[in-house]
Amino acid sequence: MLLIFRNEATKKQIKFSFDSTVKNSEVYVDRDLFDNVLFNLLSNAFKFTPNKGEISIRLDENLDSIEIKVKDSGIGILSNEKEKIFSQFFQGTNNKQVSSGVGLYLTKEYIKLHNGTVSVFSEKDKGSEFIINIPKGNKHLKQDEIIITEEIPVQDEIVEVVDNQINTTAIKSEARETVLIIEDNSDLREYLVKKLSKIYNTYSSDGIDALDQIINIIPDVIISDVSLPIKDGFEICEIVKEDEKTSHIPVIILTALNTDEYHIKGLKVGVDLFLTKPFNLSVLIQSIETVLYNRKKIQEFYKGNDEKKKHVLESKGATKEAAFLNKINRLIDQNIDNSSFTVEVLAEELNISRVQLYRKIKAILGITISDYIQNVRLEKGKQMLVSNTDLTIADIAYSVGFSSPNYFSTAFKNKFGTTPKKFKKTQ
Repeated sequence: MLLIFRNEATKKQIKFSFDSTVKNSEVYVDRDLFDNVLFNLLSNAFKFTPNKGEISIRLDENLDSIEIKVKDSGIGILSNEKEKIFSQFFQGTNNKQVSSGVGLYLTKEYIKLHNGTVSVFSEKDKGSEFIINIPKGNKHLKQDEIIITEEIPVQDEIVEVVDNQINTTAIKSEARETVLIIEDNSDLREYLVKKLSKIYNTYSSDGIDALDQIINIIPDVIISDVSLPIKDGFEICEIVKEDEKTSHIPVIILTALNTDEYHIKGLKVGVDLFLTKPFNLSVLIQSIETVLYNRKKIQEFYKGNDEKKKHVLESKGATKEAAFLNKINRLIDQNIDNSSFTVEVLAEELNISRVQLYRKIKAILGITISDYIQNVRLEKGKQMLVSNTDLTIADIAYSVGFSSPNYFSTAFKNKFGTTPKKFKKTQ
C-alpha cells in the first residue's frame, strides 16, 4: 500500500514515513476491506496535504489491540464538524476538492465489521490524525467468520502480476488496442502505464485534460478513477457516452467505494464495468479484454447483412452506435452514384474529423470507413445484378459510385469470390 503513494509523495515533496513498534502480534482482518480503509485514509491525507507537508503511518501495540495512526499536516477539520465526518455523504466546509462524501463513512463501517474503532484528532490548518484500533487475536470472532488465506508477498502489495504470465512479445504496436488511463494519483497512474503498455498502446491523464485527450485519441478503452479534479469519473463517462464521436468507447471505473449507490449512479451514465481499489492487475487486464471481446461481438453483428441488423439500425430505440451507422448508411445511399463521395466528404457531413470517423468506425465495425463505404456500394451493385438484368455491368458500376467498370469488377471479385459477369449468369 505504501508503494502506491511513494511517487505522489516525491512529486509533492511530502515527507512520507512509516514506523512500527509491533513485534510479533496476530490480527485477523478482511484483506480487501482493510486495504480499502488504508487506501481511503491515505488518499485523503495526500489530497488535503499541501506540497512540502508531512504524512506518517505508525503502528503501536496495546494490551488487547493494534493501533494504527495515519497523520498529516493538511488543512485539518473544523472543530464543529469532527463528529460529522464519518456520516454518509458529509463533506467538510473547507473541502474544496471533488468528493463523494462516503469514503470515511465506509472506513468506519469496515472497521466496525472488525470489532474495531476509529477516531480523529484535528484542528483547522494544523492537520489530522486518524487512529484505528483493531483487536488482537481471534477470540472476538465467530468460528464461521475466520478464513485463513495465503499470505501475499510484500513485493506484490500494489496490484502486481508476474510479467511472464502475460504474453506480449507477439503484439505489434500497430495491432494493439489503445487504452487511456485517467487517474490523479501519479504513483498508480505511472504504475498502470508501465504495466499496461506491455500489452496496449497506453496514454494517461491526471484528469485535468482528460476530455481533450479522449477526443484527440479516441481510445479503445477508458479506465478512469472516480475522484478527479474538475470533473469526476462519472461526469466524464456521461460526456463520453453522450457524444456521438465517443459513445462507443467502453468505460471502466476504478473506485474505492463499492456501494449500491455508486453502482446505480455509474450504470445510469453508461459505465461498462466497475473495479474496486485496491485491485489485482490481472483482474484489470481481464476486464479490459472482456469489454474488448464484447465490442468484437457487436462488430460481428453490425457487419452482418440480415434483417435483424436492419431492424436494430432503423428502430426508434436504437443505440447511439446504431443511430450513427444508420446516419452513415443514409448519406452513402443518397450519394451511391457519386464517385466523388469520399471519406472526407462523409466526415464533413457528419461534422466529425476524418481521424475521429476512422477510429469510431474501426471500433464499431472492425474495418476502415473506406472499406465500409465500398462494401455498401458492392452490396448495392450485387442487388442490382440480380434485380436489373437489363443493365450492363458498366451501367451498374457507375450507378453505385465506382469510377470505372474494371475497378468495380476487381473489388467485386475480392469481396464475393467471383466476377460480376459470372455472378450475373448464375441469376
